[in-house]
Amino acid sequence: MPIWAIFSLFFFIVVIAHFLEGVTGFGSTALSMPFLTILLGIHIAKPVLALYTLLLCIYILARSIKNVDWRTFGKMMAAMIIGLPIGIFLYNQLPKKPLLILLSVFMIVVSVRGLLYNFGILKQGKKPKEILSLILVFLGGIMHGAFASGGPLIIIYATGKIPEKSRFRATMCMVWLTLNTVLLAQMAFSNQLTQEVGSTSLWGLPFLIGGTLLGDWAHKHIKDTFFTKLTFGILLASGIFMAISNI
Repeated sequence: MPIWAIFSLFFFIVVIAHFLEGVTGFGSTALSMPFLTILLGIHIAKPVLALYTLLLCIYILARSIKNVDWRTFGKMMAAMIIGLPIGIFLYNQLPKKPLLILLSVFMIVVSVRGLLYNFGILKQGKKPKEILSLILVFLGGIMHGAFASGGPLIIIYATGKIPEKSRFRATMCMVWLTLNTVLLAQMAFSNQLTQEVGSTSLWGLPFLIGGTLLGDWAHKHIKDTFFTKLTFGILLASGIFMAISNI
């Protein structure tokens, strides 16, 4: 593929993915990782996306830190911070495709279930016990350490705890800010933040800014009920894209 085509696709994906992240507070990495891995290789895609998510979350939190649900954030971080180093270890030791396929299948199942509930096709049953939900968050920490895209598993927990859109977005941004700071520090320590990663990040920065600002504007103009459906819709799209790119 010509270099201009690679960069054009890169810029387009960055704008769309971070527009959606600006709206919901998650989804940019899970949605764009399959495509950018093909375009750039995972050794570039993973640190670039981790950095972009960090920058987006700093912007969102500078405007809405008061909306963070600190109780839910604390529970999620306690579970995820245990899983994060396990994921970093697995990334260096195990084949990556089987893990990504497993994650994508789980994402599809959960998102379809969530959409069926939110459209009234299925009736809500008993909520799972807190400990079972936190196990998913722990697994999300593992996936985030491995691929910087543990969001889908964490969303399952967060959507049940924080139905209001602005609190949801701010809390998720606080999670990504914390995790990606740790993840980028580990990448720097292991020499994964190469010159190529730096130059790629700079090229895409204007498109990150554009997508973030558009997403922040859209966030203020959507209803909470539509927001929940959009959240599960993005989760479904992310799972499908991830599955297709790894089969």
